[in-house]
Amino acid sequence: MRPCTAPSGVKLTAPDSERLAGLIENRNKAIAAVGHQTDQNVARQTSRLFEPGLLPLKDVVSGKYQCRVIKMGADLSVVYGYFSCEITENGQGNDRDWTIIKTGGSQRFSGVLKPGGDGLVYIGAGFVAGEKAPKYGDSTETDEVGCLYRAADAPRHYVLELPRPQFEFHDVVELVPVK
Repeated sequence: MRPCTAPSGVKLTAPDSERLAGLIENRNKAIAAVGHQTDQNVARQTSRLFEPGLLPLKDVVSGKYQCRVIKMGADLSVVYGYFSCEITENGQGNDRDWTIIKTGGSQRFSGVLKPGGDGLVYIGAGFVAGEKAPKYGDSTETDEVGCLYRAADAPRHYVLELPRPQFEFHDVVELVPVK
């Protein structure tokens, strides 16, 4: 499976283009690093997501989701609890894209999902609760890029990978629909 690519008309910074291009290599290094850590919960959660495989994705179902962040790194990896996220469809036909926002917790993100490569490319920014959500391009310190795939175990189970986000090595956001 290929990493996401920015669709035509979307301009990414050179470092962000490199992040997307290196997503698979970065993921493999992160999974290997998690396997060498003593916290077996992180290893169990990451293998549960990645061992069945990730599937290509061309569209996503709008709605409310439970989402949790898994920070995967060489020194320390952490699995956080679930918070709230929302995905909303914008546009139709070839101009289709979606807005994604993490609405719960202290560390949040907001951005757009657009078809590109084997997944939906995420172009957005991270921010702290209580602050105004920045847009991609406002600051290289808050800019984020990633790729949303479908988890192999269920049709509405999604995995958003953020390679080399600010201060981290590889973040994964798991999205499960609210029942």
